[in-house]
Amino acid sequence: MKISIDIKVAVVVPEDSIVSNKVINLLSKHIAYKAVKLNRPSQPDFEHEKLSYFHYSTNHKKRTTLDFSGDDLFCFLDIKRPFTTTPSDVKIRQLYSYQIAKIAATSKVNQLLFLSSSAANRDSLNQKSRIRAYLEESLFQLPFWAVHIFRPPAVVDTEGKSQWGAEVADKIKTKLDQVTNGMVSKYQPVEALQVATVMLDSAQQLRSGAFLYKKEYFQ
Repeated sequence: MKISIDIKVAVVVPEDSIVSNKVINLLSKHIAYKAVKLNRPSQPDFEHEKLSYFHYSTNHKKRTTLDFSGDDLFCFLDIKRPFTTTPSDVKIRQLYSYQIAKIAATSKVNQLLFLSSSAANRDSLNQKSRIRAYLEESLFQLPFWAVHIFRPPAVVDTEGKSQWGAEVADKIKTKLDQVTNGMVSKYQPVEALQVATVMLDSAQQLRSGAFLYKKEYFQ
């Protein structure tokens, strides 16, 4: 595989989530990327010379134009699936995340960066948690040079907001940690910008393989 350092093309398949929006913003400024291809249902809210838009819709009656050619695929579709499926018969190959990742791998995209959830667990009583875990395993099997899967805890976005409340919360958290042996910090939410930054930094490493970033990585 040829590794591109400052002329990479990022392919993004986002939902309207705070993390995907942060990733798009960071990609537009990152020196490693010359272009960012957004495959999404609607026109993005902002423009940048690096950004190009391709219409993507899960509604098969609508015309779709996709472009998955590039170096790094950032996927945020989680376990979204066709409306025709029911929870009892859902299969991993039906999930849009898997379908898109498979197309990208066939198109010789080098890396997959997938935002999952800390709740992913194949032994969970919650069906969505089990599906996420099996999806992760399936994504790891695709022929990418590297697959990075991220399981952050609950994500919040306080960027640009008053830090007064956060300072008070930190003081309370410190005292509660002393009583609960660190349990509060263990389940503390993480900033969306931090998750986005971790995803971009991971895409720049020069090691191939399968990488799983559990919630402890973000604390």
